[in-house]
Amino acid sequence: MRSDKEIVDIVNTIAPEHLELNVKNYKSFIPKIKNSGSICLGKYAVMAMTDYNAGSNHILPTNGSAKFSSGISVNEFYKRISYINLSKKGIEKLGPSVITLANYEGLAGHAQSVKKRIRRK
Repeated sequence: MRSDKEIVDIVNTIAPEHLELNVKNYKSFIPKIKNSGSICLGKYAVMAMTDYNAGSNHILPTNGSAKFSSGISVNEFYKRISYINLSKKGIEKLGPSVITLANYEGLAGHAQSVKKRIRRK
């Protein structure tokens, strides 16, 4: 018999497209499972129901990609903007590592854009 922790570790490692938690204590697993495309909870929530009429998404991450991806949803069709704001102290602290990475990638302009701002007083 495997421990609950071992089961969670295996699930999170495999990152299944579909997962059925056909156990009485399924609620205790929910916050611990981070990598799965969809999870059916309890003995009556079988994957065939989700495939045909229970309403979960059927475009799910396969081959373990649930470690870094989700099923496609309406959110994929929303336009989002990322906002970034740094202080002078912030660029001075983070800038050197950015310069190193930019130079390593051969992106001299990126490195120069940071260098010029660090030098400003």
